[in-house]
Amino acid sequence: MEGQAGRDSRVGAGHLEEMEGAQMSDEARRSEQERRELAQQHAGEVVEGSGRVVTPRRLGQMVSLRLEPAVAEALRELANQRGISLSELLREAAIRLFEAEKATSQTTFIVSTPEVPASVTTSKNVSVAS
Repeated sequence: MEGQAGRDSRVGAGHLEEMEGAQMSDEARRSEQERRELAQQHAGEVVEGSGRVVTPRRLGQMVSLRLEPAVAEALRELANQRGISLSELLREAAIRLFEAEKATSQTTFIVSTPEVPASVTTSKNVSVAS
């Protein structure tokens, strides 16, 4: 597997070949076709008050990933429950992951010193080597 240095060989182990040649099941294909047909039937219809204002953004990068089928299905179900797309759900999860990482990687030091009489203090600048 040249060109995949650093890749965790345990992730998806044994499923790579299966996933590479996997075809969409007939049921999934029908479901996709039904959703597309339903969307086309109602294309151009606008229901007053059904929209929501969102901040415009430019999504300049597309990332592809492989997930175990059960994980992918659970994510789709969660996205459906929230009324958002799978992409929106994954973007939200990525942002939360970064925020959590940032919060845990920030170190706060609290330094307390006893009261020192002004006559003993020679400098107000204190530097601490880390």
